[in-house]
Amino acid sequence: MRGALEGSRDGYRTVRTELGARVPPHAIDAALKAYQAEGRRLAAVVDAVDLVQRALRGETFRPGL
Repeated sequence: MRGALEGSRDGYRTVRTELGARVPPHAIDAALKAYQAEGRRLAAVVDAVDLVQRALRGETFRPGL
């Protein structure tokens, strides 16, 4: 999952240079919004997987504020 997240971040960083001469500006804006949404989703999944892995290894958690 971390690889997918890094790929999404890399795509976001390079979308303007990769697509700038090929598509209209509104298409680039749409691509950036899609990368942002997917990046947020992937980051949440990575965090959730990390918590499950830690719990499976026996780590205990205290309630936070």
